[in-house]
Amino acid sequence: MSDWITLDDGDALAPRFVGSKAAALARLRMAGFEVPDGWILPVGSATERWAGFADAVTRVLHGPVAVRSSASWEDLATTAAAGQSVTVLDVEGGAAVLEAIRECHRAAEERDVRGDAGLAILVQPMLAPDHAGVAFGLDPSTGDRDVVRINAVEGIGAPLVGGEAVGWDMQVRGDRVEGDTGTLGPGGARAVAAVVRRVEMLLGGPQDLEWAMVEGTVHVLQARPVTVVPVRPTMPPGDGWEKDVAHYSDLLTPFGFEALGRASEAVPEVFAAAGFLIDGLEEVLVGGESYGRVVPAIGAPGGGAPPPAAVLGVLARLVPALRRRTAAARTLLAPGVADRWIQRWIDQREVWVERMHDRRADDLAAMDDEALIAWGEACLDVVVEGGRLHFEVMVPYVLALHHLHGVLDQLPGWDAGDTAALLAGASPATSASEDDMRVLRNRVAATPGAAEALRGSPGRPVEALEAVAVDLADALRGWLLDHGWRALDYDAGMPVLAERPVLVTRLLLAEPMRPDEEAPVRAARDARDRLPAADRVAFDRALATARQRYPWREDTVVLAGDMPLGLLRAWLLEVGGRLVDRRLLPTVGDGAYLLWAELVDALRGRLPRTEAVGLVVRRRGEEAWTRANPGPLVVGTQGPPPDVSALPSALRRVNEAVLWLVGLEYPGDVDEVDLAEAVLLTGVGGSPGTAEGTVRIITDHTRLDRLEEGDVLVCQTTNPAWVPLFPLVRAIVADGGGALSHVSIAAREHGLPAVVGTRVATSVLVDGQRVRVDGTTGSVSLAVPARTG
Repeated sequence: MSDWITLDDGDALAPRFVGSKAAALARLRMAGFEVPDGWILPVGSATERWAGFADAVTRVLHGPVAVRSSASWEDLATTAAAGQSVTVLDVEGGAAVLEAIRECHRAAEERDVRGDAGLAILVQPMLAPDHAGVAFGLDPSTGDRDVVRINAVEGIGAPLVGGEAVGWDMQVRGDRVEGDTGTLGPGGARAVAAVVRRVEMLLGGPQDLEWAMVEGTVHVLQARPVTVVPVRPTMPPGDGWEKDVAHYSDLLTPFGFEALGRASEAVPEVFAAAGFLIDGLEEVLVGGESYGRVVPAIGAPGGGAPPPAAVLGVLARLVPALRRRTAAARTLLAPGVADRWIQRWIDQREVWVERMHDRRADDLAAMDDEALIAWGEACLDVVVEGGRLHFEVMVPYVLALHHLHGVLDQLPGWDAGDTAALLAGASPATSASEDDMRVLRNRVAATPGAAEALRGSPGRPVEALEAVAVDLADALRGWLLDHGWRALDYDAGMPVLAERPVLVTRLLLAEPMRPDEEAPVRAARDARDRLPAADRVAFDRALATARQRYPWREDTVVLAGDMPLGLLRAWLLEVGGRLVDRRLLPTVGDGAYLLWAELVDALRGRLPRTEAVGLVVRRRGEEAWTRANPGPLVVGTQGPPPDVSALPSALRRVNEAVLWLVGLEYPGDVDEVDLAEAVLLTGVGGSPGTAEGTVRIITDHTRLDRLEEGDVLVCQTTNPAWVPLFPLVRAIVADGGGALSHVSIAAREHGLPAVVGTRVATSVLVDGQRVRVDGTTGSVSLAVPARTG
């Protein structure tokens, strides 16, 4: 091949040379479709040839041009690369074209999309369209193939594609046009739909087109297959199912959900030993959303309303299973017993962390398939063990917090958030990531050239530091080993922080605020002063016990939960890579849409490619449906919690505590309130204080890289593994959560104002808005612009 080719050359039909985008356009152009001229810098072109290409293009294509990346890894059988490619518009002159080429390569590197491997560059003249937009050969919300769904704007389509403009939304079904066609008009909509259908006939299957209309002629700017067609998932049968909006910030992958289920295997045994009247939750995955229902100690899940208090009290004294729970509760409440449950974790904590680091250091690539499978099975056993440790710690934690709250509940206006505010102070694991990063951040600031190197290569922070100071690069490698391999959303199918180099660079360059470490001390002093003198000794004792137990719950979430799941993430990446090399899966990420047994069968050659890809496509389709059509909060009827007031004393105390915690972790309906003019929404005050910042909505893990210093993180929820990202954040607003949910605890421990349980923050707030978050009152309002002059 020559140093560059055009869309009219035969070699332009080969994606391995020119990338999928350019190859598709070449095929359409040769078939007679209106496609702008295009010059291509092929895959693998040496950097010293870029300038010559830029000068040659400028001589041939007069006027402004569009410089676009075109990758050989785009548009595979299970995924398209929408949002991962780059287009630079209105480029004029050889120097500007050369810089745009560099920008395309930098962007691919920063987005961690296989660096610049397999990346070609396509340069085309800019059009001056009357209208432009995108069009799908099906309805992307429902998968209906009888319609063409079109979004259009006047002029160029870049604002629409980039999400800066809404545009007109319309559907074409046969000759019938529905929706708002704007100035495009029904005739224009039909013309676009006709091109979409013709492109489908040539390329096969539904297509996602970018188009531009110039004087009535439709030009095709891009065509990619719609690889994931929405498929409606099946909702669980029966009553009592509730969507979990308290724990997960994103949809869960099938692999991640299955692995997470192993962490709950010990729950029935632990809860029975605590005397709880529930054995845990029965959970199912519906298109990525987790639905759960309580499994009672007696009776069946979803069995309707619990018996009245008096009846439940009689049953507790007669039914052998409940009498055993009463005996267990008495044992747990005996002096020193609950503290010994905590101490079991403290005694083995250091050894546990060493075990995790030793496993992370294992060379998975050197293992044969059977050894790799055995290593993964051992990690699953660790997940089960870690789950037991976490729930054993959670039991005495909730008893202590509930008792402390009971002492303070007599104070006017006191709520659970006030109780939790007395205990803020990061657990060892959640504070360690920022403590270690602060040391590293200071070293970067003190090393000449280190910050500049990071800014120049944000997608490769280790390599950037290595060029300046090898010891600094080694320190970052150590931080990533210690803190970067933890499941970010309890999901081993989701990329961890170590796989997000741009975020790591932003953390290294951040200048975070330090939390007010004296705030809990002042809050405790004020609470004590408000209590009657006769209750202060009880308060002091309850507070001391709660402070001793409080930090270890989040500690076990990170170390006993997220770290083992991070090991499974490493296993999944190795397995996925092998399956891609054997052409059994199109991408490494597809492995997260297979279950454990399916991955093992694929490794052993027992799962053919057609079946494996079929499973991935169907599950990705169910996820696509759910993203467009989120499921209901409740499936079937939702009964009230049991009234435990008539239970034997010990049984009543432990069950009052767990019911109190559940009620605070899972938000109820948001009350209708009269909002002040500038107030956008209200929720639960999860962490006190106020802060202003720019709204950054993170509704799925692929958007985490958008998080920048000074942002207000708006999400469904967070969990303790997100804590390393908190130095970038000024405040948190969440759809889910309550005063004692993980998002509130983590926010309080790091001095971040938080409003949780809003239900609607991710749909009401707008990316880029400047807002003021008041975690004391639980409100979010528009920030008042600073006065000038």
